[in-house]
Amino acid sequence: MKKILSFIIILTSVIFLSCDSSNNPADVKAIALKASINGVPLYFDTVKVKKENVVPTNGNAPYTDLIVTLTISGDPTKRIIIQLADKEIGTETCYYFVYTGDLDPRNPNYIGTDYQYVRRFDRDKFSIDITENSENTLKGVFSGKLLNFNSESILVSEGSFDIKY
Repeated sequence: MKKILSFIIILTSVIFLSCDSSNNPADVKAIALKASINGVPLYFDTVKVKKENVVPTNGNAPYTDLIVTLTISGDPTKRIIIQLADKEIGTETCYYFVYTGDLDPRNPNYIGTDYQYVRRFDRDKFSIDITENSENTLKGVFSGKLLNFNSESILVSEGSFDIKY
């Protein structure tokens, strides 16, 4: 009887010790956007999507913008902001793309112009293709050069996103 009781205690201990919270799939965040910035792979897993209704003052029809802000859990020094027309796809629907990187972690809300790299329309070096833009899903691919306000560039490659909101 002691052997059976000892066996049950050991088996129960092994089962409980092997159940680690780090194995819990609920603890794993989905990667919403991935890209290599100057050859360094980055994975953005925190997403905030804001819909903004726009009523033009020039008489054009009202429309809705999506403003998507992506960050990396545990690293407030890097973020991507994408602004585009809601429910439109293609290469012409995104009109704002900015990567902000290497901010001071003590004050990540201070954004100097040296740290912002934006898509410049006058320099056709960055492309973004929105492949799905439905009620709660945004998908696309992107790559190219982004420039800061000193015309210094960063190279973005292998960029893709699959955002559920």
